[in-house]
Amino acid sequence: MKFYPTELHTHTQHSDGWQTPAELVKAAEKLGLKALALTDHNTMSGLREIKSKIMTIINGIEWTTFFGHILVLEPDFYVDYRGIEKDDFDRSLKELRKADATVGIAHPFRLGNPFCTGCFFEYGVRDYGLIDYVEVWSMSEPAAGYENIRAVKFHRQLLSDGHRLAVTGGLDWHVTRQADGVFARTYVGIEDSIELSGKVLARGIKTGRTYITYGHTIDVTLDGEHIGGEVGSGKVLLSYSVSGKENLGYLNKNDITAKEIRVINNDKVIYSSRKMKDASELALEKGWIILEAHGRSGSTECPVLMTSAWYVV
Repeated sequence: MKFYPTELHTHTQHSDGWQTPAELVKAAEKLGLKALALTDHNTMSGLREIKSKIMTIINGIEWTTFFGHILVLEPDFYVDYRGIEKDDFDRSLKELRKADATVGIAHPFRLGNPFCTGCFFEYGVRDYGLIDYVEVWSMSEPAAGYENIRAVKFHRQLLSDGHRLAVTGGLDWHVTRQADGVFARTYVGIEDSIELSGKVLARGIKTGRTYITYGHTIDVTLDGEHIGGEVGSGKVLLSYSVSGKENLGYLNKNDITAKEIRVINNDKVIYSSRKMKDASELALEKGWIILEAHGRSGSTECPVLMTSAWYVV
């Protein structure tokens, strides 16, 4: 399996962004991204313009409503956001399921009305099986932001409740210069034999094959299973290798380091090591397991990498 660096939350002049689709693509290509989702607010008109010879474009839209923002990737057909009802949000989610869309909650705890219309997620979801991911890291320096720390806790509570949702990070990219700071890339895993496309990447997110990072990359398995897979309870073999080689210039420029690996099983840290490469036997309880790399971004101590979950059955 190969993991591709992507940006999954962007805007252009087709909604409230200050950049044209061409300017967005140029900036994303300069960062070395392999895929880019265009998610303008309540419109997909920019998809007619956006093109890249280097990156894969993921068709998307951000449903922007009074009670929450929803990221919709690669629907087979357009689903009108104007039919959403606050007290029956699941009905609209079911329509997105019919369209085979990959659906995520954007920045669920960002400050909302009257400062940012609908940015705080207020919908009462009855069936979280209709949602595929949570954008837990949003905007610049995401791991240190209080609203993102709340989003991580929210996601893990959903895991503990038995739901299966991936994590993503998004710059919520409106202005080209936003990428000059520290932000999270989302790496999406695809089987080696499958040709890359927007739909394939969206399905990779839907199946939980993601990790978010300030720039370090990771090769990790549990009993040979990649991120998003199932493993049995009891003893399993953790094998991982964390590297800064792929984005070394960016990491050095922003003084980002990884110092410690932590493995979390049902909210309990069961493994901690300062080794950036290791193979170790773990004893797992049924539930979920996530790996984090902790370190420093400038003077801020914070997670610098986080995987989606494996599911312990």
